[in-house]
Amino acid sequence: MKKIQFRVTLLSDVILNQKSATEGSNSTLDFIPGNCFLGIVASILYPKVTPEESLDLFHNGTVRYGDAHIVTNGSKVRSLKVPVSFFYEKQHSASEACFVFHAYNRDMDKKKLQLKQCRHGFYMFENMEARPVEAVKSFVLKSAYDTSKRRSKDGALFGYESMSEGQEFLFSVECDNEKYAEMVKAALVGIKRIGRSRNSQYGLCEIREDNFTESKSNSSHGLLTTVYADGRLIFSDVNGQPYYRPTPSQLGFDPNAKVRWDLSQIRTFQYAPWNGVRQSYDADRCGIEKGSVFVVETESPFTPNVHYIGNYQYEGFGAVIYNPDFLEAKDGTNGETKYSILPLRTKTDFAISTQENTLLLQCLERLATEDTQNGDVFDAVNKFTQNDAFMRKFRIGDSSFKSQWGNIRMIAMEKENPEDIIQAVDDYISKGIASRLWKAYNRRNIFIDTLKHYACRGVDIRKLTINLASEMAKKTIKGNYHGEN
Repeated sequence: MKKIQFRVTLLSDVILNQKSATEGSNSTLDFIPGNCFLGIVASILYPKVTPEESLDLFHNGTVRYGDAHIVTNGSKVRSLKVPVSFFYEKQHSASEACFVFHAYNRDMDKKKLQLKQCRHGFYMFENMEARPVEAVKSFVLKSAYDTSKRRSKDGALFGYESMSEGQEFLFSVECDNEKYAEMVKAALVGIKRIGRSRNSQYGLCEIREDNFTESKSNSSHGLLTTVYADGRLIFSDVNGQPYYRPTPSQLGFDPNAKVRWDLSQIRTFQYAPWNGVRQSYDADRCGIEKGSVFVVETESPFTPNVHYIGNYQYEGFGAVIYNPDFLEAKDGTNGETKYSILPLRTKTDFAISTQENTLLLQCLERLATEDTQNGDVFDAVNKFTQNDAFMRKFRIGDSSFKSQWGNIRMIAMEKENPEDIIQAVDDYISKGIASRLWKAYNRRNIFIDTLKHYACRGVDIRKLTINLASEMAKKTIKGNYHGEN
């Protein structure tokens, strides 16, 4: 058997919907399924190979295209879906204390902890540490285009959730017949497109050959063997119907073995694959989700001789790991994980992220900035208009002074630069026909010094001048302040 390992780098956002439905809410997968790579190879080699070779390459499992899992930038360790047999205490995190379900004994737990199942994300198991990593996703709203009216089509608004560009994934391809290895490698390596909306801005990626470390199966030391689902598993009964309770034989064991369902933890999935050639849906695929863990009791220690089970192995389904180290419990504990669980990093390690460039996030960031700026402006206006000493000075004297604020407001609306606004206002109140009113009671210095003070603090002077002039005009008209200085 020949195994080839590859690294995938997303050069644009990629959409891989969990379901083929086009209506309603739809989320993207957090991994790249093997059938994406099978499709790339088939689009290139299918017209060139013989019928016998096409069966081996794409249909009978002689060549198996594995799922690609997320890794941090440049990592050489392929991550695995978090085992659903991992549990942690509610209102705490797995990094504080994590337990393996089949090794945990409730009766021995003096604290009677309330445990919660781990379900989301991937772990990179290395050097007795489990480092969590999650695929970064983004969401955008789009609308269909009405060519006749040359505008967005009514009632055709939809959203796309996608995996953000810049992320890296690792996967491998196994060839039972080594003559296919070079053919598959030549077809896969290069700039490719995967997922939905490949004709627009989505789906661009680069695939290159790379070497990395993968978790391996081990022989069991006792009579209990754990089976970890590295890929999604699909089984059928004797009538060909989907089956959620695989037999020991289907899991790769002797028929006399016994599946310990009381110690096992599984999750399920269901979706209808879309066949692009026939332009129709295939039969629903119902199976067991990756990350599930089976515990099997055998009559003697078990040595694995397979690592793919079930149906659709050529698409990456059926990959399993027997007795992985990370499912072992720490000695002398009540089921605590052997591997130390690290906390999830708050910032991603990806060099590129389109989340910062999406139109929605740009709009939200702009609105947040405007709210902050407006708050600073309103605070400054309130401080000035609520200062009794200032307000008495501006109320004294000629009643025509109230018209000055409208002219100042017009000056601020015509200028953009803070320095230009302050200079223009200063020229108006110092050299204009009303300069004598502004010189009285030190009004000019009070007003200009106020604008310069807030300019140094980064307050939007244009908004401040406009709002302050409007508010002062109201205060003057109302005549709230009387008396002499």
